Amino acid sequence: MLRSDKLLYLIVAALLVLVIAAFAVVLRQQPAQYRADGTPEGTAHDYVLALSQRDMERAYALLSPDLPGRPATLERFVDDVLERPWSFGLDDAAAALQVQATEVLATGATVRVRRTVFRDQGLLDSGQYTDQTNLRLKPGPDGTWYIAGGDRFVNECWLDPTGCRTLKPVQVEQVYP
Repeated sequence: MLRSDKLLYLIVAALLVLVIAAFAVVLRQQPAQYRADGTPEGTAHDYVLALSQRDMERAYALLSPDLPGRPATLERFVDDVLERPWSFGLDDAAAALQVQATEVLATGATVRVRRTVFRDQGLLDSGQYTDQTNLRLKPGPDGTWYIAGGDRFVNECWLDPTGCRTLKPVQVEQVYP
């Protein structure tokens, strides 16, 4: 056997070992799980995870009942989310969640959640990006934490007493020639 053939076989064998190792790492990863631990961190994690897994019933249950424009029904909540899927991360393929920081005050808490999103973008593009969002939470009367606002994953009209279904008047300027 020629020396160049041995080198080629060695390279192919090394690549095969790398591919098998990569598959082993991927297959050993645990799927994301709900925390349900009653903490602000757990509630924020579970809310974002429920949205990413399209578990709308669970996400709706974690939304604060005190929001001024909270959707009255689960169906209305789903409609609001599906009208703007990009705001709720529904257009993302797969994401890993990590709670970065929590600040608990007497009136509520702010939790910073980091998402690493993985998309299949082709051979040379990793398709991976990371974003962070702050979610505001309030404790309920029973001590349960609820989502009360945020930079993302919350429709801003839920913070408005008129809700999402009310058309607001638009001011139109007249332009004279």
